[in-house]
Amino acid sequence: MDLVLFDLGGTLIDDPFEDVLREIRSDLVAEFRNWNLEENAVAEFLVSWREANLKSDHPFASHFLQEETWIAEALVNLYRARAIPPMQEIPLLSLTILRRYRELAAVQISNQTQLAALRQLLEWLRSGGTIVGVASNDREFATRTMLIWANLAKFMEWVFTSEGLSKQYAGAEKPAPEFFHAIFSELGRPVSAWDNVFYVGDSEKNDIIPAKSLGIRTVRFLNKKHPKNASWLDTTIASLAEYQCTEREQLQDIFRKALNDPKRESKTVSPG
Repeated sequence: MDLVLFDLGGTLIDDPFEDVLREIRSDLVAEFRNWNLEENAVAEFLVSWREANLKSDHPFASHFLQEETWIAEALVNLYRARAIPPMQEIPLLSLTILRRYRELAAVQISNQTQLAALRQLLEWLRSGGTIVGVASNDREFATRTMLIWANLAKFMEWVFTSEGLSKQYAGAEKPAPEFFHAIFSELGRPVSAWDNVFYVGDSEKNDIIPAKSLGIRTVRFLNKKHPKNASWLDTTIASLAEYQCTEREQLQDIFRKALNDPKRESKTVSPG
C-alpha cells in the first residue's frame, strides 16, 4: 500500500496575505473612520503589519489566516508613532481586522488557480488505492479550515498538524523528527510497512531533510510565489529531494513515474 503526505501552506495552498491586504485596504479606511482614526494612517499600519508578519516565526503560527498578535503589534506601532488608536481600543480593533482578513482569505484561497490540478491529482492517487493525507506545521483549525475552503478536504484520509500532534507527542513540530514519528504512530504502521511513502513539501529544511532522514521519499515543490524575505519560509533552490518541480501540474507525472520507480533516482521535472 502506498502513502503520500502533503505539506499544506506553500505546497497545496499559496499564501493569500498580499492578495488579501490589497482587498482589505478600503475596509480599513472605513474601519479607521469608525474608530475616529485618520485615513492616511492606513498605509502606515499596512507597512507595519507586513513587517510583523514577515519577521515572526513562532510555534503553530498561522501566517495564511493570520494571528491577532501581528495585527495588534502593527496597531501598537501606530500608537507609538501617532498616539492612535487609543491603547485601550487595540484589543477589539485588532479582532475586527482579523475577522475581515479571514473572511477575505476564505474567498482568495477558494479561488486559487492551482486547486483544479491538485484535485485531479488527489482523485487520481485515491483511485489507485494510495492513502493521501496532509501533514502541516500550521494550527489545527487553520489546516482543516483551509482544506475545506480549497475543496481538498474530501480527498484527505488523514490530517496531521504540529499543533494537534504536540498535544500528545512532545516536540512534534517540523522539522523535528518527532513530528514524523508521531504521524506513523498515529497511522499504526511504520515507514517500512508501506510499499511507498512520499512527502511533498516546499521547504528543504522543514519538509525534505527531516522526511529523508526517516527513509521517506520526497518531492520538493519550489514555490515561485514565496516572498524572499519571510523568516518563516525556506526559499533555497538546491534540494536533496528525489523529485523536484516548480508547477503543481507536474506532480501527477512525477507520481506516475515515482510509484513505479524501483531505482529511486533523483529527478527534476521541468515546466512544460
